[in-house]
Amino acid sequence: MKLFYAPGVCSIGIHVLLEEIGKPYQLELINLREGAQFKPPFTAVSPKGKVPALERDDGSVLTEFPVIARWLGRQANLLPKEEEADTRAMEAMEYAVGTMHVLDKALAGKSYIAGSEFSPADTALFYCEFWAAKRLNMKLPANVAAHYDRMMARPSVQRVMQQEGLN
Repeated sequence: MKLFYAPGVCSIGIHVLLEEIGKPYQLELINLREGAQFKPPFTAVSPKGKVPALERDDGSVLTEFPVIARWLGRQANLLPKEEEADTRAMEAMEYAVGTMHVLDKALAGKSYIAGSEFSPADTALFYCEFWAAKRLNMKLPANVAAHYDRMMARPSVQRVMQQEGLN
């Protein structure tokens, strides 16, 4: 697999998932400041001109964070096993991806969005948390801040931060 990414943007969540999964993958940096997302060769990979994009082992390409996260989660058996938890995790992931609003109430009494288990939805929330905390210097609400801290403590996140030069 190959992840087309830019440091510190929404692709960071997919990067974390790839590290969680632990299977080999390649990284290809797309320089957004230079507009590389709108130029060949990247537009041949993703005509939408957006990261993340994930080239699968068969050569097909997935785009859009929720689609890539769901596919990776299914491959690695990271999706919540209970249907209701899975539905709520997907709902929260869509919400996190679609808006910068935080999910403080949804995280009340939980370690992760789906409850006690990590899921792809957590990487979606993580990139929003990262953006808010590190890029916008926002103070995160208590439950969201606790989730962010748990994510930052994960070895996969620590590896991604190092790989993307964000530590």
